[in-house]
Amino acid sequence: MFARNISLLRERNPGLAERIERAVPEAGMEFLVARNGCLTAKYDDPALGPLTLYSIVDPMRAARRDLERWRSGGAGVIVALGVGLGYHLFPLADRYPGRKIVAIEARPALLRKSFEINDWSSLLKRPDFILADAESAASELRALNRDSAPAVFYHPVLFKLDMGFYFPIRKELTVGRGAFGRLRIMSFNARGDLVPYTLLDIHETLREMGHEVHSVDISAVKRQRELSDAVRHAAESFQPDFVVTVGPVGLCDDIIGRLGAPVAAWFMDNPFQQLALNEGEEGPRPKMLGDNFYAFSWDESYVPELRERGVRAYYLPLATNPRIHYPREATPDALSRYGSEISFIGTADRQDDRDYRLAYVGSLDGFDVGLWGGPGWRLVQGPGFRYRGRADNRNEGPIIYSLSKINLNLTTRQLITSIPIRVFDILACGGFLLTDSRKDLQRLFDPGADLAVFDSKSELRALAEHYIDNPEMRKKIALHGRQTVLARHTFRHRLEEMLKIIFK
Repeated sequence: MFARNISLLRERNPGLAERIERAVPEAGMEFLVARNGCLTAKYDDPALGPLTLYSIVDPMRAARRDLERWRSGGAGVIVALGVGLGYHLFPLADRYPGRKIVAIEARPALLRKSFEINDWSSLLKRPDFILADAESAASELRALNRDSAPAVFYHPVLFKLDMGFYFPIRKELTVGRGAFGRLRIMSFNARGDLVPYTLLDIHETLREMGHEVHSVDISAVKRQRELSDAVRHAAESFQPDFVVTVGPVGLCDDIIGRLGAPVAAWFMDNPFQQLALNEGEEGPRPKMLGDNFYAFSWDESYVPELRERGVRAYYLPLATNPRIHYPREATPDALSRYGSEISFIGTADRQDDRDYRLAYVGSLDGFDVGLWGGPGWRLVQGPGFRYRGRADNRNEGPIIYSLSKINLNLTTRQLITSIPIRVFDILACGGFLLTDSRKDLQRLFDPGADLAVFDSKSELRALAEHYIDNPEMRKKIALHGRQTVLARHTFRHRLEEMLKIIFK
């Protein structure tokens, strides 16, 4: 059987015939006899665990069920990704006798075993049938008539095992060479204080830009295996052109790295505390995520060292979502619940920020100061200070920003050059902003025209007194700041820049 099959193949593709003849079983590969007497195969993959290519009861019947769920559509070329032992391929060829079929298998050892147990003569004598492996697939696909998109069938287990090989082929066939337009984008829903909202802003903006976004909900996942299963299922079923996330959220490197698709992680904290750049560290491993991994940092200071460590890194400051953050009406009820002379939304609970924030807020005694966030603000003593509890980011935050006479920003100590998202959101709501100094303020805004900046506690108090007494000046600066944010600093601006960098 093998000799006849290999002789027929040699007449058409001598190189592939030679590679199949030389093939030997791989480590982790095992051939088993199913209950109906047919041969099946099992793989023990280091990342995915044990996987059986076909049913151990009736492999051929299982293959036919997979085909029944697949719809080829049209009358063009059929590309089969993953041949295995041929149990999908033979009924596929019988079902479509007039269609050109290109069958691609990444593992020659499987083709050898199939040649030993199956009669391939009907396929190998068929002029509209092409068999290819990893070495010959590219040339065979280039020769296809691409007037219409091919119908792509993929072996469900082999596609999972060799996603890094098959996925780029599938994307090339279905999206088109060099295509950039409507992308299939995978992202995540997560838990936390800021990250979930930023992810929602990203998803909403990408959809507004015309892309298809599939968001994997991992907000309730607690175990690594559950996370891996959720990400793997989404990757296999959605097959994205692009993956985008915030920080390390959802980055199961052994799965995402196999996709062959660009992966962008936008870091809003120190990336060296979230990526595993050294042996023994926890977190996503950039080496496993591959050459298509891009790290975007909202703090430029981290970029040079990331690049020195071999990570493709870019500076990308934060932004606002103007569909969420816009001026709100000052109704009597809203003013009573949310209004104040000076407000701050943030935490005073973290050790590295507590002393700094408590000291600067404490210098404002005598003003009507509304403090929103964790219970650490209860430590502030003095007339005028009111701890108002936590504020919902999407609903209450924009109202507070709109109705406060002065919105305060005290930047967390871990930010070196950058400014938090609070700055962009306040300005988008038409709020007047009084902020501590950071390098990015000079780069992204015009201090004095868009917002006011202080460098000390005494300057903070003096500026607060000045702007409380000058409402028209506050209004003028707040209006200019809002115009600047909408013109330059929305999530759409940032994501357009990200996509240009990745898909340039």
